Amino acid sequence: MKSGISLIAVHKAFGTEEACITYLKAARWPEGVRCIACDSEKVSEFVTNETEREITDDHGNVVDTKRVPARHLFQCNAEGCRFQFSATSGTIFDKSHLPLSTWFQAVAILVNAKKSISAKQMERDLGVNYRTAWFLNHRIREAMQSEAGLFGGEIEIDGTDVGGRYDKRRKRAKYDEQPVMGMLPRSTEQQPSQVDAFLVPKETAVVVDKALAERVAPSAELYTDDHAAYRHLATFRLKIPTQAASALPRKIRRG
Repeated sequence: MKSGISLIAVHKAFGTEEACITYLKAARWPEGVRCIACDSEKVSEFVTNETEREITDDHGNVVDTKRVPARHLFQCNAEGCRFQFSATSGTIFDKSHLPLSTWFQAVAILVNAKKSISAKQMERDLGVNYRTAWFLNHRIREAMQSEAGLFGGEIEIDGTDVGGRYDKRRKRAKYDEQPVMGMLPRSTEQQPSQVDAFLVPKETAVVVDKALAERVAPSAELYTDDHAAYRHLATFRLKIPTQAASALPRKIRRG
């Protein structure tokens, strides 16, 4: 789904489970469905019947019944495989009881939001409860992260100590705080800014180097403050086993 698509258009195009599955099939397997376990092209397609499941208490008494909707499945027919899967297997929609039409509308809401959207707003827009809206919001945001996982361009980095109100039930000293590092690529016309915040044991040069090696491209230009953990970055070279000799030095500017 492209940016700027209207919710009305999404509802018309993906208002049924069949339409959503057809879209996912074409997107995942443009040349025909293949087994996700062995990559065989010998795959059959079938739909299970809708059933009801009994819910019992600890004594075996039936207290309720739950509808189990029909499922659209594939089965690999390759010798020794026979693996069953669906169009949602291995995707953000996997193992979710929500209709795919709800998922697709949630994706459209996030894509259309210029400055993202809260779970409370998604709760109102989709007519779901808050826990469902929170789950949708975070699962989709996670899926939207870059597969490469490396920030490039101009990156702002900094750290802070976070500590809430003292709670004697927690296993920490009264004034303990948790160090947190954050990285923010400055936005461009092609890419909006994203924040990556994560817990660290301590804000030191060694910890900073490790965080940069895992998250930031070697050619990135860094902007930070005068904290001692960042002073070495003016001459820092990223050490990657396959690129150690040719890794580019990072530039660093204060402020």
